[in-house]
Amino acid sequence: MTVVGGSHTNFDTAGFSAGAMTGAGLVAASLAAGVANLRRQRKGFARLNYDQLLAALMLSEGLREHEHELNVERAAAAKRRIQALELETERVKSRLKLALVRR
Repeated sequence: MTVVGGSHTNFDTAGFSAGAMTGAGLVAASLAAGVANLRRQRKGFARLNYDQLLAALMLSEGLREHEHELNVERAAAAKRRIQALELETERVKSRLKLALVRR
């Protein structure tokens, strides 16, 4: 019996090996890049003293807090805009109903 597209047991070992080697290479390259990045970061932080590290931390926290405040403001503005649009939708519906009744 002939199976369309070939037998499901027709395993291509060369293709599988090539795919496995490519995948392993990509994982190894990613790990090597991560280790290199960690070393660069450690060297960079090793040059800083306590006060500099503390100042960097405080700046980072200040920026994070500021971004949070902006997000809260944006959410409140979006909520007000939605409420205004809902109110306008109700007004349009009322005018439409009135126009249909007057016909």
